[in-house]
Amino acid sequence: MPDELLGVSVPAPREGFKVREVTVDTALRKDPLPGIDYSFNPYIGCYHACVFCYTPRLMRIDRNEWGTSLVVKRNAATVVAKEVRKLPRGLVAISTATDPYQFVEGKYRVTRHALEVLLRAGWPVSILSRAPLMMRDLDLFTQFREIEVGMSVPTLDDRARALLEPWAPPIDARLRCLRILADAGLTTFVGFAPAYPPTGGWTPEAIADAFAKAGVKKMFTRALDARWGVPEAMAKHLDGSELAEDLRRMGDLETIVPFVSRVGEECRARGIDFRNSFEFRPTGSNSGSELPRRDGSLGTWPIGPVPEATNYIRRRRFRSEGRRCHAEPAENPQPDRRSWGDRRIRQDHQPPVPESGAWTLAAVRTLRRDDDDIALEARAS
Repeated sequence: MPDELLGVSVPAPREGFKVREVTVDTALRKDPLPGIDYSFNPYIGCYHACVFCYTPRLMRIDRNEWGTSLVVKRNAATVVAKEVRKLPRGLVAISTATDPYQFVEGKYRVTRHALEVLLRAGWPVSILSRAPLMMRDLDLFTQFREIEVGMSVPTLDDRARALLEPWAPPIDARLRCLRILADAGLTTFVGFAPAYPPTGGWTPEAIADAFAKAGVKKMFTRALDARWGVPEAMAKHLDGSELAEDLRRMGDLETIVPFVSRVGEECRARGIDFRNSFEFRPTGSNSGSELPRRDGSLGTWPIGPVPEATNYIRRRRFRSEGRRCHAEPAENPQPDRRSWGDRRIRQDHQPPVPESGAWTLAAVRTLRRDDDDIALEARAS
């Protein structure tokens, strides 16, 4: 029988799914992405098993293993409590490589305990999830002086969601969660990323209406990162589906760019601050990856930004007590060595972002894991 969490049906762990516990020495990762200061990932792995997730590539694991196991950082909140006393105050993103409210959070409460620590310390947070379990912590959210809460909703067609996000909560549940968060007076945002092509009769006007009705204030989008076996994994999951032909165009910029642009126009007309990364992507910034079509022919899929691409990043909203938005690059940057599961990442260059009331465009290099460029995932502000 599925568990009932705040009126949302959550599937019980599927057969063979493994959960293990570890202790860690570090919890807050410094400057992993432009526009934020730290990221906090309470878990390693994700039960939702989204077919297109970029995390398997960052962790260098077989994509077929993604979504089959999970590691719980049991002492993460305790480590955060120690780190906030030593580190400069900054914006913490929860999370960037896992879902902080997947089903195990109902038992372990690692995310909640970390939020309690950050609340007491007076640190700003930005939270992104696919799981309505987020509503459980509404009592904490409303006590933060600086907070934004968001849901990943890359499509409003739940049939498409079921194909590519098989174990993630349904779309209606996410929209209800956003409405509740907005009604509590919180700043809410949506990650419309990676943007699905239009399916199920969802027009740009209908999509904008749904998000406006849910009380969404801000949105961001980005392209599909089709590296590390994403096309093959998607082809496998789409085989035999009546939505296969439509969803195969998820990486086709000729389809996605006009669609997302129209969604953006309709959202802005309804008062939603919509940030469209496609508007700032230089010509030729994508290379191709071959995706087998049903007829056996090969289709070209863009595979995301390359180094030197112009990435859309968010302006920092929160004060940083005199700190610069981004540190100047060292002459010989060295990789950080993190705890198990947090692979070493080097930040090649991030130019300072000016404090202003407007959104900021900055030409930045992508983060790199050794010699492999990692597409930046924009976050809304």
